[in-house]
Amino acid sequence: MKDDTTAPAPYTLGALIAALNIFNKHAKDDIFPTSCEHNTLYVLINPNRVPPEDIKTLEGLGFFADSNLGSFVSTMWG
Repeated sequence: MKDDTTAPAPYTLGALIAALNIFNKHAKDDIFPTSCEHNTLYVLINPNRVPPEDIKTLEGLGFFADSNLGSFVSTMWG
């Protein structure tokens, strides 16, 4: 049986899916919650809606909170 507590390896589709599942948990039926430009992926969910432990996990998956933009940013997935 697969151990779901193990974090997926970075740079894999599993890591991206894990991050999107965290974002989905904190989305409020946001419409068009992502944007991509200049090799940067933006997830338009306010970091204030995401608990610190999930933010830490997201950082390990390549997404970083940007308080000035009110969103998460990733150049890894852009």
